[in-house]
Amino acid sequence: MNGETIRLKNLTIGYSSKSNTKKVSEHIDASIQSGELTCLLGVNGAGKSTLLKTLSTFLPKLAGKIFIQGKDIDLFSDKELSRIIGVVLTERNELHNLTVSELVAMGRSPYTGFWGRLRKEDKKMVEQSIALVKIEDLATRMMHTLSDGERQKVMIAKALAQETPVIYLDEPTAFLDFPSKVEIMQLLLRLTRETNKTIFLSTHDLELALQIADRIWLMSKNSGIIVGTPEELSLQGHISSFFKSDGFIFDEQTRLFRIQNPYKCTKNQSSHDLSISTLSETDYPELMLVWEASVRATHHFLKEEDILLFKKLIPEKYLDVVRLFAVRNSDNRILGFLGVSDDNIEMLFIHPDARGKGIGSVLLNYALNELHLRKVDVNEQNEKALGFYLHKGFTVKSRSEQDGTGKPYPTLHLEIISPKQKFSVRQARI
Repeated sequence: MNGETIRLKNLTIGYSSKSNTKKVSEHIDASIQSGELTCLLGVNGAGKSTLLKTLSTFLPKLAGKIFIQGKDIDLFSDKELSRIIGVVLTERNELHNLTVSELVAMGRSPYTGFWGRLRKEDKKMVEQSIALVKIEDLATRMMHTLSDGERQKVMIAKALAQETPVIYLDEPTAFLDFPSKVEIMQLLLRLTRETNKTIFLSTHDLELALQIADRIWLMSKNSGIIVGTPEELSLQGHISSFFKSDGFIFDEQTRLFRIQNPYKCTKNQSSHDLSISTLSETDYPELMLVWEASVRATHHFLKEEDILLFKKLIPEKYLDVVRLFAVRNSDNRILGFLGVSDDNIEMLFIHPDARGKGIGSVLLNYALNELHLRKVDVNEQNEKALGFYLHKGFTVKSRSEQDGTGKPYPTLHLEIISPKQKFSVRQARI
């Protein structure tokens, strides 16, 4: 059951020395709930790291109160705090001669005493933590052989092994590629649900946080901290005002930042002016030109031999078994197209010269709202496509090591909740 775990009252944070005191932020009043993923966002220099260090007691607060589970943090001993707060930092320490299991076991240090001997219950907790993060296959691996994403999972497992109700993370998705960022954020969200822990993290991955977090803390030098759900902060205009720039705008509906490119050649045509038309076999040659241009601009992970193979297979085997829809320009040229089956969005490709005009959104909205489709498969290495669908509200449901043709290109199976399902979920929560 969710409840208030952390309460900040009139908190002032900063740095103090004998000759000087520097206040970074003051008059902070906010709370963090258990069973929720809360993300701390802000521009560089806003004080995010200072706040995390203060909450973790690495830095003394300058004024105000911090309560954990209703008790003033100043009243806890160091030993008590080690059993209440777990911390995962950004630093990429070089760890040699340690296996994954051995590192996770270090999370039991608050319970093992001076000699650090693991009892039966300690070993069980280590195993449970590794299982929760789903890294059993890494348990015997040496730490220095892991990828950045794997290392971050291990550090999260170590924090879980510490068996604390509160976990703080300082930019846990730093240094990771986009699929790994998504995986880590979804892992943390899952852990809040399965363990009811309080998980609070700082991040620069703004759009990802807006898609996944339960609650957002917006931190700035001038406004202090504003707290709310992603929906509340977006619709109230706080996101766009916090990250305002002449170079981009924030779309409250999609929770996506759009970069403004004054040098890009565009026609006086908005996404509202675009219409959908069906395609026939006579359109296949032009459609394949759009497909190849799109794939070469986005699918950099494909080998040339695979592109040529797909270029031959798609018109021969795939186009006839899907329904095809397209967006055309005023000259009747195809700008982008959509291919669907009874259950899935099978294809969505945009010509690279037509990107940034809302064509992908028009086609996707047609698939969602008119055709009532809810599923799509995306190559894991296609970061742009994955980011597009996640921004639109899709979530990763499962993963396959190969694509539909048996090629070694991992595929993510995504799904979006329907308005009717969303209403049912909200009713269940109420």
